[in-house]
Amino acid sequence: MREFKTFNMLGLQVASVSAKDVLEVITDALSTGSRVIITYANYHTLNLCSDSHIQQTIAGFSLIHPDGIGTYLGSKLLFGSNGLANRLTGSDIYNHIINDSAFANEKLFFFGDTAVTIQTLLQNIPASRMAGAICGFNFSTGDVITEINISKPGILFVGLGTPLQENWITANYAKINCPVIIAVGEGIKVFAGAKKRGPEWVQSAGLEWAVRFLYQPEYLWKRYMLGFPLFLFRIFKQKFL
Repeated sequence: MREFKTFNMLGLQVASVSAKDVLEVITDALSTGSRVIITYANYHTLNLCSDSHIQQTIAGFSLIHPDGIGTYLGSKLLFGSNGLANRLTGSDIYNHIINDSAFANEKLFFFGDTAVTIQTLLQNIPASRMAGAICGFNFSTGDVITEINISKPGILFVGLGTPLQENWITANYAKINCPVIIAVGEGIKVFAGAKKRGPEWVQSAGLEWAVRFLYQPEYLWKRYMLGFPLFLFRIFKQKFL
């Protein structure tokens, strides 16, 4: 895998990459038979990395791409104009995997989220591209790995939320017959067409978080109202101390 410039943000090396860069890493792995494990770093992930075990687990991934406006702004606060060159969300990458012809022949396997999301996913993605899909609740890891290996997907998406998905991938990727494994969190909802992103101007302004908050305030209020100020505090602490 090619080397990318990285930034130390709260102890995690976040790669300065565009959606195109991430997609090239995936296509290179698929064409060469090499293996990559990819995850994201949004401000919530970076907050969780105050736990040294979580930080160490995520640091072991092949590529950690930035995710969302929080990470982008954090890099600018830390490094000014030398911060991240692109504001990127996982959703941008996932849409390309579904729509770009470069991935048209790749079998996809989805593991995570709810049974409802998985059912919607199966209705939205052509059967010719589906290697399989398993809900992320009440699962047996052994059964999941067996089904993945039987179906032999090109790309496995794991959406169990951070840090469970990173822990699961780290513990099991050596047993999995799949060249590309991507931790996607709620990104499985993007593939299912069930994640609310708002109109394009909202996405361009980096306000997708506000749309998610409007739809799930009882679930997200603590993460946004408490988590983001904590993130900013930690960023300023890193910058000045």
